[in-house]
Amino acid sequence: NDILYKNKVKDLDLLERLMEFMISNIGKLFSANSISKYIKNENRKTTPHTIINYMDYARNAFIFYQIKRENIKQKRKLLISDKYYLVDSGFYFIFNGSTQRNWGQLLENIVFLELIRQGYSITIGKIQDLEVDFVCRKANQIKYIQVSQSILDENTRKREFKSLEKISDSYPKYVISMDSFDFSANGIIHLNIIDFLKSENF
Repeated sequence: NDILYKNKVKDLDLLERLMEFMISNIGKLFSANSISKYIKNENRKTTPHTIINYMDYARNAFIFYQIKRENIKQKRKLLISDKYYLVDSGFYFIFNGSTQRNWGQLLENIVFLELIRQGYSITIGKIQDLEVDFVCRKANQIKYIQVSQSILDENTRKREFKSLEKISDSYPKYVISMDSFDFSANGIIHLNIIDFLKSENF
């Protein structure tokens, strides 16, 4: 209702479809162009310009955080595709039934919100063809974080560690998951999500 009345939105159905798409894809890279193509595939007419406006309305209504990407080696922001995270994870449950929930997405959103609460500014890292979930900055600190529901599987563990291992600087690097066993290795610290959330000065 805040979005509809404040911004005089006329296409409620398009707004609802956009909200459902964004909420169901928290933590994933997408752009106004990709959303526009997705909605057009559902036989709805729209334009990237309209999608950008509606996304801005949702962000200004404090439903989403918009997070930019950066090239870690070149220390510069990337302009194509961003990630969005929910201000309140409860919105996710409105649009996703018990059989559709992606707990990895929710875990990533929870970690993001805690990092924001602790005062970090955050970007999404890109190094070569790999991604780092969160590049976190506060004062003179930099921390790199990967989030995964579980890294018990060896292939998953290798994937989550690989991007962090490619970063050549000496700033702390973490993998956060729901696992209780400690998989810390190669200077990368593995943290259980509960231990992370209990740390007031991460």
